[in-house]
Amino acid sequence: MTTLNISLPDNMKTWISQRVTGGDYSNISDYIRSLIRRDQEQLQANREQDTRKWQLIQDIARKNLQQRLAESPPEEFADMSEAEVMQMVREEIHASRKGKA
Repeated sequence: MTTLNISLPDNMKTWISQRVTGGDYSNISDYIRSLIRRDQEQLQANREQDTRKWQLIQDIARKNLQQRLAESPPEEFADMSEAEVMQMVREEIHASRKGKA
């Protein structure tokens, strides 16, 4: 196990000491490890949620595209291949992401 030295303001040191003496944690290291584990779990949960959202967006876009491809193409798409249409859709998605950033 590795030792890590950190500097904290007095009010944070007091807070940690209160949590330990209150019986919530066995020692300061236990408290810090608990915070790190919670942070890791939250980060993983956020990543999984982002992955689910992205999958949903892709599914909706795919269904929308399939529906559009099943219809008669608009005049502007008449001479485009499916790959060209997909590239145009990707570019529009990329441009819309930049606009939101």
